[in-house]
Amino acid sequence: MTEMPLIYLRAEWEAADGSTFEGVSASGIPPLWFDKRDGKTAQDNERDLLISVRAAADAYVAAGFGSAWGLHKAVTEPVRDSLVAEGQAPLAAGFGPALLEASCVDGICRSGSTSFGSALRDGTLGVPPEVRAALPSSSLDFVSLRHTVGLADALTAADVTEPLNDGLPETLEQVVAVYKPKFFKVKMNGNAEETLPRLLRIAAVLAGAGDYSVTLDGNEQFQDMTAFADFLDRLRAEPTLTAFLARTLWIEQPVRRDASLEPSAAAGLARVSAFRPVILDESDGEADALERGLALGYGGVSSKTCKGLFRSVSHAYRLHQAKQAGRADLIFSCEDLTTVPVHPLQQDLCLSAALGLTHAERNGHHYILPSGFLSAVECDAALAESPSLYERNAAGALRVRVTDGGFRLNDVNTAHGLGTANRPDWSVLQSLD
Repeated sequence: MTEMPLIYLRAEWEAADGSTFEGVSASGIPPLWFDKRDGKTAQDNERDLLISVRAAADAYVAAGFGSAWGLHKAVTEPVRDSLVAEGQAPLAAGFGPALLEASCVDGICRSGSTSFGSALRDGTLGVPPEVRAALPSSSLDFVSLRHTVGLADALTAADVTEPLNDGLPETLEQVVAVYKPKFFKVKMNGNAEETLPRLLRIAAVLAGAGDYSVTLDGNEQFQDMTAFADFLDRLRAEPTLTAFLARTLWIEQPVRRDASLEPSAAAGLARVSAFRPVILDESDGEADALERGLALGYGGVSSKTCKGLFRSVSHAYRLHQAKQAGRADLIFSCEDLTTVPVHPLQQDLCLSAALGLTHAERNGHHYILPSGFLSAVECDAALAESPSLYERNAAGALRVRVTDGGFRLNDVNTAHGLGTANRPDWSVLQSLD
């Protein structure tokens, strides 16, 4: 991927006392993630997402007054159900409600001069007491980087045919040397003949990372869970991969989303889960997805702001309940949607820190320099507000600061807003009216 649209939402909210306040939210729109059905184009995805945003805005207006949590409950699933009935994919249909609720939460925090973590835990957002009780008592000040190794990523210098020379690491070797991460997310395709030698090369590079852990992303490459179980058996039979696979924490979404939650997946899922837990990501689109997944034997689910920050809060509560009932090994993970500075990145990291997710997949922001798409005003403001998260390189360009293999979030966690009190430079953005 060489380019991606970002959508920013600016919404004016009215409080019950007649006062008004502005909320801001934002998300990247990776091509063909929200809807991978055959025949769909990136332009189709963008159109559907904007339809979802406008439907959600209308629904919020119609819902009247309520807490942020109460409005989320009143709006999200009715909008999703309506748009799915019109042919949208569940993740696309839920995008608008997610963006609107993030804007509402951001505005409440801005207007109340409080941070997201505080507003989440003290009842300001209307989250029920039993849900709040299942959340950490404070936000994490440090979240480790889980670096994504994509299917086409360069592993060594020999793989780089056209170097960018932008001062950022361009190979996995360089990432290990410069950022020193201890967590990696490795993407696999459905072809064992291609995956085996690539995994061997990745394992050889990561040998220089010391004591590291990996998660494996099947990336919806398999038609059903039995096919993936057979594929995994093939990998585990390779002696040279034994040490690498032993470092695996979990496996993410190996089966296409429309087949992952079928009852027929249970047998293959049990085979895979005997090795490591399998978590839902793209299949987590409908209201009952996590419940169905837990019943089938899935070992957890992902958090993403594009799926809804209150959805993540609800998932945290549901997993807490399941753990109390005896499923102590359940996983709640932070997976990326190519979040880039300022708002997509900081809003997602803020949510992860509040939920106590100790390491976060990052597959967008530390590959690029924000000066490539943010104005100079935005770059200056980001550094001034969050010096623990940003720094300038030798040439003076802003970049994300990775310290000790992760991100220091002191500034993000205390910002009076959803991870940031900054506003986009609206003058440089293209209106979608």
